[in-house]
Amino acid sequence: MIVPFQNVLLRSCRRQFDNIKRVFKAVEDTPPQQYVGVIVQQFGLSKGLAEKYSAIVFASSSRIELGKKKLSYLPFEEVKNVILLLINNWGDKDDAEAALDRDFLSSLKDLKVHIFCHSSIDFDSIRINV
Repeated sequence: MIVPFQNVLLRSCRRQFDNIKRVFKAVEDTPPQQYVGVIVQQFGLSKGLAEKYSAIVFASSSRIELGKKKLSYLPFEEVKNVILLLINNWGDKDDAEAALDRDFLSSLKDLKVHIFCHSSIDFDSIRINV
């Protein structure tokens, strides 16, 4: 059976989901800044693939909603780069709890409202290049 919209075999989707669950359990008690290293060490993956898994695990544990229509035009590489910036620059580096400051998240919501109310902003010119 093939998943209809993506032309991906269902068993492939299940395998990817199982892999993410395994990685999630492996980094469960690890500070987010160490996710990449732990994934590389425990699973023998390349740094690039470990960064992708780290971004997915952090987004999931932080409840960052990536399925929104407003984000659907962004390639995963850009989303991954932003999430890696969050991992490396916010939060307690020794805390295994992958939580972002609630005031910071509230400020982001206010910023989103402000940005989307000003349609004259050229979003392509402010994309983050990491």
